[in-house]
Amino acid sequence: MEIKLLDDGTMELGNFSALQAYKVARKLEKDGIDFYEKAKANVNDKKISNALQFLIDSEKKHLAFFEERIEEEQKRVEDGFEADDVADFLDSNIFPDSRLWNDLFKDTLQVSRVLTFGAKIEKSSITFYQAMLNHVSDKEAHKALSDIISEEEDHYNSLQQFIV
Repeated sequence: MEIKLLDDGTMELGNFSALQAYKVARKLEKDGIDFYEKAKANVNDKKISNALQFLIDSEKKHLAFFEERIEEEQKRVEDGFEADDVADFLDSNIFPDSRLWNDLFKDTLQVSRVLTFGAKIEKSSITFYQAMLNHVSDKEAHKALSDIISEEEDHYNSLQQFIV
């Protein structure tokens, strides 16, 4: 799988299968859930905590969709995409590095930094899902992916309202 971030902020995918893309998307959703759960556990503001819980619940729905698509694809095609390959893509400069999370939660929590990082995760997800959309031919998957993009955009906007 080749992922290239273009100068205009869009992403180009090449040499990939739907199964590979769904696995990357699954990893993005899992990372988002983990991040928002950790953020929620460290935030005292009830309004922000409620917003984070909404994001957690929404990301879990997205995760379920990608899990279902992976299962369907694995019935149809051979799965030659190793789990380590997913981590390599996500640890590149294209996606926010989940190893940075620990730094965000050290010492005094800086809520605006946490929310800014969350917004960056959402933006990367949107960009990736938009690139995936260009390669999805199944109408049901195309519609579901379009809906997920719309929800991720709402997540991004929700986080932006809390960033100081």
